[in-house]
Amino acid sequence: MKLYSKSMRTLVLGLALAGAIAVPLARAQSDAYQAFVQAVSLNHAATVRTWLLRGVSPNALDADKTPLLVLAAREKAFDALRALLESPLVEVDAVNPGGETALMLASLHGELDVVKLLVRRGAQVNRTGWTPLHYAALAGHQAVVEWLLENHAYIDAASPNGTTPLMMAAREKRTSIAQYLVEQGADPSLRNQAGFGAPEYFQRAGEPELARWMAQKAAEFLRRYGTQEAPVSSTGAAAATSARDPSVAPPSPASGGSATPAPVGVPAAGIPGPAAPGTGTAPNVSTPRPVAAPGPVSTPARSGGGDERPASPVFSVPVRPLPSAGAVPGGVGTAGAPRPLPGVRQ
Repeated sequence: MKLYSKSMRTLVLGLALAGAIAVPLARAQSDAYQAFVQAVSLNHAATVRTWLLRGVSPNALDADKTPLLVLAAREKAFDALRALLESPLVEVDAVNPGGETALMLASLHGELDVVKLLVRRGAQVNRTGWTPLHYAALAGHQAVVEWLLENHAYIDAASPNGTTPLMMAAREKRTSIAQYLVEQGADPSLRNQAGFGAPEYFQRAGEPELARWMAQKAAEFLRRYGTQEAPVSSTGAAAATSARDPSVAPPSPASGGSATPAPVGVPAAGIPGPAAPGTGTAPNVSTPRPVAAPGPVSTPARSGGGDERPASPVFSVPVRPLPSAGAVPGGVGTAGAPRPLPGVRQ
């Protein structure tokens, strides 16, 4: 009995000692985690490296479940981001609760050097849903758009509701990017689930001449390539190319757009009033926040608004069918050659 009592006292004392050690240890770990998150958000690269050497995971999450690599890209803490990328354990394609990667947010901010670094470390240029190309086109970063396309970004990538980078550029009146995307083979005849395409977005943005020009480009695209259900053969494409109207330049602000003829079937009136909310959720994107303002960026994946479906088609361009869910869409380059498919690294 005395032996049993002694063993019990030893066990109780051991448990008490373990608890006394565990509580300060947990508190110390929590303090280290908070210091690490703060160092990332404040762009203190040296402190980030110190905590990494002490064994803190580069894939830690902040209180909002955002990976610290994505947090660094969101906060424009690019020195801290580079420090995190020095760890061989970092997950470069980790996503925040909105489905955004560090590469998407670096593209949104126009940080071409960071975009290149992330891709060198293995970040994927193509992904399902919103892509870095959507974000670069949205924010008007021409150099990033061009570099992403040169590195096999799929030009007609479709968001969850079928919105393409060209539609985003038209919606935000990023005229030079919209023109560049069309030159590189983007399909201007596509429409998203809300019934909008690039011509409709330009019209809605108060750019009727650009809308007419884009509608003409959509008609030319369909004459040359057809649709997915009825593609134009190589012989037919050559005939259509030789018979189509001469290529027209986009309207110039200096000339007032008068040199651009309206294509057949384009009504003179503007977009009719919306009849009912659309079934798709189109992005409702605001201008990216200033550097000094903390908090999340308003981006397509995070916004909750939606566009409304037009009461009737604005332009008489056949609706291009959207790729089926999970399918790998095909793309067309400037010379009609297929663009590299999503997920194929070359």
